[in-house]
Amino acid sequence: MALTLDDFLFDDQLARYSEHWLEVGADAGNERECLRSGLRRCWEQAANGDVDRLFEIAVLYFFSQHRPDHDLAQEWSRECADHYERREDSEAWFRMALLYKAGWGRPADSARAVACLHAAAEAGHADAAYEMGVVCWEGTALPQSDSEAEKWFRLATAWGSSLALDYIYSLGARYLLGHEVESDQSRARRWFDLAAQLGHPEAAELMAMRENPAVALTADEEARQRYWAERKLHDEEERARHGDPDAQFMLALRYERGEDVEADAALAEKWFEESFRGFLSRAQHDDPEGDAAHSLAQCYLFGQGTAKDLSKAVQWFAKSGEAGNYIAFNDLAILLLENDRIDGMTPLQIATWIDRADKLHQRNAVDMFCDYAIRRGSDYEWRKEITEESCRLAIEWYSVAANADDVSAQVSLAQLYESGHCGTPDLALAEFWYRKAAIQNQRLAAEGNPYAQRDLACLYEDGKGVEKNEAMAKKWFMEAAERFQERAEKGDSAAQCELADMFCCGAGVNFDPEEAEKWYQSACASGSEQAEKHYGNFCMKMGCMCLGLDAPERSIVDRHAAVQWLQKGAKLGNSHAADALDYLQQRLGDCSGQ
Repeated sequence: MALTLDDFLFDDQLARYSEHWLEVGADAGNERECLRSGLRRCWEQAANGDVDRLFEIAVLYFFSQHRPDHDLAQEWSRECADHYERREDSEAWFRMALLYKAGWGRPADSARAVACLHAAAEAGHADAAYEMGVVCWEGTALPQSDSEAEKWFRLATAWGSSLALDYIYSLGARYLLGHEVESDQSRARRWFDLAAQLGHPEAAELMAMRENPAVALTADEEARQRYWAERKLHDEEERARHGDPDAQFMLALRYERGEDVEADAALAEKWFEESFRGFLSRAQHDDPEGDAAHSLAQCYLFGQGTAKDLSKAVQWFAKSGEAGNYIAFNDLAILLLENDRIDGMTPLQIATWIDRADKLHQRNAVDMFCDYAIRRGSDYEWRKEITEESCRLAIEWYSVAANADDVSAQVSLAQLYESGHCGTPDLALAEFWYRKAAIQNQRLAAEGNPYAQRDLACLYEDGKGVEKNEAMAKKWFMEAAERFQERAEKGDSAAQCELADMFCCGAGVNFDPEEAEKWYQSACASGSEQAEKHYGNFCMKMGCMCLGLDAPERSIVDRHAAVQWLQKGAKLGNSHAADALDYLQQRLGDCSGQ
């Protein structure tokens, strides 16, 4: 059976031996060729009687993702076990432990596995010591003992095990998060402390952090936190003095905020300026992954060490993202949305960034870039003075997001072509974009997205992009209303606003002003500006209905209720409600008491 490099090296065992295969084939070109060459040579050595290589090939056959051959692997494992039982060295004992543990070549026997593992660890085998630490912590084959586990993990790390340090850190994370174990902050700190002592940088960072005030620390734990905080400060100072811009930036923040040092604005400014110069030098000369460019962009964004310059922040965020820094495009998109009048942005530039962010699997950044493009398109579409140039730009900006499969942009573009707002209507292009939006919405609606369900219902109701179908429209409106209700009851302000809109319009639910107002108020209580705007429109609509304007079939006109609704709408900033209220006051006098 032939094995290919599509057989993933995902297990600890394969991780151990893949490093050896890379070393064996180190004279080849790239890493893939090194691995291929190493595997080929190990196979040749195994065929010539090298039992250690045969063992490694057997492991590979057990773990092959695509074409495992356990029968052949078992046969080779028995041959290896016969050989290792005649040897008395730490590697042989370690491999026998693995065979007994997995039931390869010998019946599974946890007691014998632990005995062989212990012998190998006592003889100085690094990976055996690591496995002994795991056994002692798990407490299955041996009594559970954190202290024994720590002893073996320390030895494993000292002897060069590449697996022990990350495992120790993972134990801290498990106890911190309560993942597969009962949450225990003290045990989490113990394992993080050990990982930090042995050189794990993230563990040292966590140990230096101040705990939540609600979590009480013992005197020893407080002392350890102070130790790691002081050590972190000392390390930052040393690296800052030696020209590390990251350390200089962190030191600047300390002096600015007074964290573990006395606040000093002059020193903060000094270190900000030093870090800015360092980031600039790195970004210009040695920044293959875009990290320095990202830090430089933040300096320009917040005016740290240099004058605030949003255009330069955009420039360096873009360079960082193009170098592969996945965070940079997200930060760039946020910057554009919060400052949408930055000069120099073109549809082509945003389209390029969308494509790059998509290749980096930054869907959130793609969505925000699309929101920015839609906003720019809307600005040009609804200008007071429509010109040929503004129409062209509206279409170009909407097209950026529409081509990135943004449904909202596709519908906006379709409506633009259909209405002839920017020239002669083009019904063929309108139908094209409505159909694209319908396809997208059908997929998303089937996945349970209530926004897509609502939009799809609208398309069925109007017969745009799909054949007009009132039954399907009703079905998807009801589905959307149900999903929005679930989310609204859990406190989702956006869903509360959408549900209120549906009660306001009677879409998927019965028209119910009381329910609509209840959900608008809930959404507004969360600070949603969109909800305030929609609530204002709702109040305007209700005021018109009470005056018999929005529902001519109504026989009763209630001016008092109309005034109350319009007053609410005016307070929410609805200019139409304010105008209507002024009109009533002029016609009827002071309306407050009517």
